[in-house]
Amino acid sequence: MRKIRIIAIFAAIITAVLVYFFLSNINKPNEVQTASVVTAKYNIAENIIISQDMLEVVELPSEAVHSSAAQSISEVVGKVSNGMIVENEQIIVTKLVEPGESFDSLAYAIEEGQRAFTVAVDEVSGVAGLLQPQNSVDILLTITVEKIAETDPDEEVEDPIIGEDTLLEETTIVEENIIIRETYSAELFQNIKILAVGLQLNQNVPEEETGYKTVTLSVTPEQAVRLNLAIATGQVRLILRSPLNDEVIEMDIITIDDLITELQENSPGWQENQS
Repeated sequence: MRKIRIIAIFAAIITAVLVYFFLSNINKPNEVQTASVVTAKYNIAENIIISQDMLEVVELPSEAVHSSAAQSISEVVGKVSNGMIVENEQIIVTKLVEPGESFDSLAYAIEEGQRAFTVAVDEVSGVAGLLQPQNSVDILLTITVEKIAETDPDEEVEDPIIGEDTLLEETTIVEENIIIRETYSAELFQNIKILAVGLQLNQNVPEEETGYKTVTLSVTPEQAVRLNLAIATGQVRLILRSPLNDEVIEMDIITIDDLITELQENSPGWQENQS
């Protein structure tokens, strides 16, 4: 009997302890873990640059927070909405676009004040198919201009190449006027960023898919007008720049006469060969 009484006492104590903890947990409020998340104060339309006054930070249960939601306002301000964001919606960073750095849409890749201008290229003018988006290039223009010379059509002048008296080269007599065609070469623009090559907007494209016949450049409206005229009247060629060099240098316009003069200066035997 005594042994049974002792066992009963221990059982009662254990039961009392369990009941105590059970009742304590019933009265104790559940602790819910929360996390900070950035939401929209009001509806934000598509293609809007997001400012701080459009946002607010709220606390939500952790399990209700989207894995890609912004947790600080600094992650969002200055970016562009590429879709409608409704009031109180969590701001999903993958649905925002950094101006000038989008790899999904050419329109978002254009920086403020710039325009996208596409030029046709071949294997030579397009740097052998080795151009990539975000590269920088210089643009060369070669153009031939016709001029009316104030020279008698029958006048003989010394040819600078063969050193003999001859009629001017590349001339046409029109109504007793001499039309001289002069060819010029110059750097039209320097340090122009490439937005796309063909349909490729980013550099993460397999090698076999990188062929292109067009290059899209980021230019100002004024540059676009000048480039359009250059393409219509002359020949345009792209020159790839090193990403470590963004220096803009002054370049003179070069003519055939300039090339001949340089050839004469750099070739000591030139005059001897002409004599």
